[in-house]
This record gives sequence, C-alpha cells and structure tokens, in this order.
Amino acid sequence: MANPIVQILDSEGAVQGKDELPGLNSQRLIKLYCLMLLNRRVDERMITLHRQGRIGFYVGSIGEEASIIGSAAALQPTD
Repeated sequence: MANPIVQILDSEGAVQGKDELPGLNSQRLIKLYCLMLLNRRVDERMITLHRQGRIGFYVGSIGEEASIIGSAAALQPTD
C-alpha cells in the first residue's frame, strides 16, 4: 500500500487542511527553531574550518535544516 501524500500549504502558501497539522505547542516550536539555528551555526563554523584546512572533510546541510530537524523530531524512542 502506498503512503498518501500530505500537503499542508497550497500553491499560494496558505495553510490547507488545518485538522492535519501536527499538535506542537509554542515551547516545542521554539525548541525546534533553536535546533535549526544551532545546526546552521555549526555548519557555518565547520565549513569555515574546512576552508582553512583545519578539518579534513565536511558536508554541510545549509538550507536543509528543517528537513533534518523535523525528521529527527518525528522519531519515537522505539525507532
């Protein structure tokens, strides 16, 4: 059985299907935002160190913070 496609925003960027939105309170949203910001800052620092030749290899994820943090946030302890 195929997984259904869930679309939260329409082509204009407006929220559709509000009943399908995840139930995240303000405190959790702020925590997730802080983690995305931390991820960006670590990436920037690591890329700088790589360019200086101070570390050997690093693959950045700038612009992909939401997919990384969002995917990890959805994991359960049993995953």
